[in-house]
Amino acid sequence: MFIAKSFTAESACLALVGGGLIGTLATSRVMGRGTLLPSSTFTLFQSPLLPLFGLYLLNSSLFPFQLLTSPSSFFDPPSPLSPPLLLLSGVLIGLGSKLGSGCTSGNGIQGLSTLSPSSAIFVITMMAVASLTATYTRGTITYNDSVENTFGQCYKLIAFTIFTSTSQLYVKAYPAADILSGIAFSGALTVSGMVKPSKVFSFLDFTNEVTGFDPSLGLVMGGALLVSLPSFQWLGLSEKPGIKEWKNRPIDWKTFVGGIL
Repeated sequence: MFIAKSFTAESACLALVGGGLIGTLATSRVMGRGTLLPSSTFTLFQSPLLPLFGLYLLNSSLFPFQLLTSPSSFFDPPSPLSPPLLLLSGVLIGLGSKLGSGCTSGNGIQGLSTLSPSSAIFVITMMAVASLTATYTRGTITYNDSVENTFGQCYKLIAFTIFTSTSQLYVKAYPAADILSGIAFSGALTVSGMVKPSKVFSFLDFTNEVTGFDPSLGLVMGGALLVSLPSFQWLGLSEKPGIKEWKNRPIDWKTFVGGIL
């Protein structure tokens, strides 16, 4: 095993910053609205904004308010996978999130921040199965070989994401709060590099002798937990009505099947 050339000191810092922004969003959401971030299941106003804001960032040079410079370097080339297979993948993620009562962010960040045993089991199951899947499907992802992103390219996006993340503290009207949280989550993922499937695969397929191991995903989750874990525990957010019940949900077949899917 060797470290991927795409993993640099600056990309590591951006992964931590992006993760910290996700942790800030999750904390602000609970503090301001008393609810967790939605999982990877369809949310009327938030879900469509994830790809739409991504497209805006990719083509931001066409707009007066440019949040990224050299935006194409933040994204991988179009996937060579067929649209039906991509659609099936999305359905499986949504179903798994529904069964497991959370997705990667829902269980891996919010769940671990509440010290939920069910979320911990979900994350362990998901990571193990995802690693096996990434290894089995090696070679299906197209990598972006351009220079890794820098703070100079995305400092405006970082500032904008801080604003939209913390807006959850004072913007509580529906659907404005959901729209802002969708934009904030998209921005944080872009800053962290997690909109590149290749970086996720390089973390999960850690035995790949061609591309190497990219620890970025671990740093993103670590950066998020550095913000959300102490916040949830010290501010008593884990004990809020609804969140306490979700934290203490039982470990059952749905937990394991959701993680597998």
